[in-house]
Amino acid sequence: MKQRVRNAISIICKFILILVSLIFSLSLNAQDIDNGEGLSCAQYEFLNDVFGKYSDKQEKVYYQPKNQEIWINEFLTFKSDIGIGTCIFNEGSLEEAIEGLNKKEFLTKSYERKKLPKRLKPLKEPSERSGLHISEPIIIDSYCFLFIWEKSYRAVEIYHFEVDDHWKFKCFALLSGEL
Repeated sequence: MKQRVRNAISIICKFILILVSLIFSLSLNAQDIDNGEGLSCAQYEFLNDVFGKYSDKQEKVYYQPKNQEIWINEFLTFKSDIGIGTCIFNEGSLEEAIEGLNKKEFLTKSYERKKLPKRLKPLKEPSERSGLHISEPIIIDSYCFLFIWEKSYRAVEIYHFEVDDHWKFKCFALLSGEL
């Protein structure tokens, strides 16, 4: 009888351990999607692909979360029936992605420094440091919108995720200044 009780307790303990492990694993995956607290895996992959060690951009880049709604509203004022900035709407998916910016809700997100490429230097406070600054990348479908600025200009760069599993620069819209 004692042996049966021990076996039952052992089985119950194993079941509880498996259940706890499963719940923990599911909660990690759920956090990775886009819960408004931290950058998603896709955003980290974009930053590493565009600004990582294989990037042709060599200068230091400052990562600084910005109020997304402000620059998006300004960006959308440049939209016409044929395109936006240097982007031409010859494919419906880009226009749909740009329209998706209107529907997106934005929360200030944190980031994990160790997941960012070494060239990106996070800044928590607004800074007048010279050099290129970038905001949080916004990914909609296979497009990524990135607000960039230096002292002389502000622009939105648009990237497309290509079939070779890399992000490629597609076009941009100059919001102010000169390149």
